[in-house]
Amino acid sequence: RDDVQPTWPRWLRVWYLVLGGLLVVLVIWAAWWLWSSERPTLAKIGWLVLGAALAGFGAWLARKTEDENSFPGWRTLLSLGSLNSLTGFALGVVVAIVPIVVISAVRTHRYDTPSATPPTLETPFRDVVALGDSYSAGEGLRRYLPGTEDVDVENDGGDRCHRSNWAYSQQLGYREEPRMDFRACSGAVVEDLFTGHPEPRRGGSNSVEIPAQVNPGSPPDGSVDLVLLTMGGNDMGFSSVVTQCFREDDCLAQPFDFDGNARQLTVAHWAKYRGEKLAGELREDYRRLREHYPEARIVVLGYPYLFPSGPARISASDCDLILRRVSEKERDGLRELQDEFTQRIYQAATYGGVEFVSPQAVWNGHEPCGDRGQYVNAVNPLGPEGSFHPNRAGQRALAALVSCYLNEVRRPLPGQHALLSWELGVTSR
Repeated sequence: RDDVQPTWPRWLRVWYLVLGGLLVVLVIWAAWWLWSSERPTLAKIGWLVLGAALAGFGAWLARKTEDENSFPGWRTLLSLGSLNSLTGFALGVVVAIVPIVVISAVRTHRYDTPSATPPTLETPFRDVVALGDSYSAGEGLRRYLPGTEDVDVENDGGDRCHRSNWAYSQQLGYREEPRMDFRACSGAVVEDLFTGHPEPRRGGSNSVEIPAQVNPGSPPDGSVDLVLLTMGGNDMGFSSVVTQCFREDDCLAQPFDFDGNARQLTVAHWAKYRGEKLAGELREDYRRLREHYPEARIVVLGYPYLFPSGPARISASDCDLILRRVSEKERDGLRELQDEFTQRIYQAATYGGVEFVSPQAVWNGHEPCGDRGQYVNAVNPLGPEGSFHPNRAGQRALAALVSCYLNEVRRPLPGQHALLSWELGVTSR
């Protein structure tokens, strides 16, 4: 009853007003961001208009309840009812978000996605070298090998290469256990194959020296009979492209700030420009690898698609929220750019005298949020580590693909055409 209503301080009413307005705008903005990427601009404007209208109504109601002559007999009910509604609304948002975060975390860390078991290699490889970047190191698949944890003060000496026993090179079915030289390193770029670099320690003033994966001053090593690697994804800015596509609508047409892109090229144009330059760098490095390991089969793996094709479903699934944020048009555009990048790697491998296998065919439906179970993690809600990198099933699938390829195809002769995986039919095995 109004005759027993306590006198609320004016600052408290203003606080309720500000809190309510911010909460409504925040929730409507989040809904617009998550749900409207695939919808026309009019729908996005509608979300913002709705948020502004609700915030404005809340401000008007809060202001009117301050007037003793307004809403006779209803002021207490309206004041407390508005506060309770806002509190319930906030709790409802939390209740809606928490399950999505939990489901996303479980999806990221689940290990039961089926994938092929790598067959035993028919050739008895005795000396194996595993080079490359995070896809070859096993990024996101803890525990990492000693000395390859994060670079920080507490873990003195760690080099942040994040090498894991779950990496595909460690899961191949060798007849006899070979001597394994595991040098792949998360974050590696093409230059790191033959050049070392310092890695700053997090929280410290010193740095850790990351040696070149292949010592350019050492003589050719004829004892190595198998070399495996992935390389080029970090040079192409995979993680930055994914981040931009989560932040920006029509992301492929937006200026892309990466690697000193002073010309402010769009993602699509920058990918073509950088891809051409990178192809030349890869050709030279593959040639040097061939000279350094003259007796080895050198197998370069391509990269799987980062997103599935097809429209997103209308549901509150964590994956559907992710897919709605990056529209079908944008995802198809990214897949086309990856096809071009794959072709460039293949051509560079052929020029450099090494072999190339693409995982894209076996990855169909197994992309992040793919409908056949993901081989690559989507967004890890517990942190960036492992996001858009192969999970255990994905690394096992890579190992199976490499094993099938090595068993099916003899080492090409110098200048011989190295076939893509889908030309060989190994993807059906």
